[in-house]
Amino acid sequence: MTKVINLFGGSGVGKSTTAAHLFAEMKYRGFHVELVREYVKAWAWQGIEVGPFDQIYLLGKQSQYESILYGKVDYVITDSPLLLCPMYEHYYSGKELIAPAAFNFIEDARSRGVEHLNFVLKREFAFDARGRYETPEDCAKIDNAIHDFLKKYDVPYTEISGEGIKRVEQILQSVV
Repeated sequence: MTKVINLFGGSGVGKSTTAAHLFAEMKYRGFHVELVREYVKAWAWQGIEVGPFDQIYLLGKQSQYESILYGKVDYVITDSPLLLCPMYEHYYSGKELIAPAAFNFIEDARSRGVEHLNFVLKREFAFDARGRYETPEDCAKIDNAIHDFLKKYDVPYTEISGEGIKRVEQILQSVV
């Protein structure tokens, strides 16, 4: 069985840093784990804007990167959970066209023995705008939109506070 560790939060909350730290810590402890990075991050560094119909493409890329690891590793850590795609689609366009696809994909994965574990990171330090689309003000709104989206769809999650190793230890206590 593969467990997917989903790290949720708005831009700049520390998802990538926490994912990298958690990945390294789990590797050091001997876990069979892989890291699936945020596909769209390369677009941000290149200055490519995300268009109104790009979330379906991004969902496809993220689900492909993640699913090739199902049944091959015990843990997958991702800084770009699949449910962020429909959340961003709704946030920016007001539409929810891809939410059913994302939830159906996750349900199909569950039927194959994959468990998605969801962690929402609290924003507790300064925002670094480099390689990002949003402003600090946007990020606070997006953090709230993530909570609203997960609650609307009854997606269970654990909120994680602190920084660095404190976050990693909280997640590890929930996962292993």
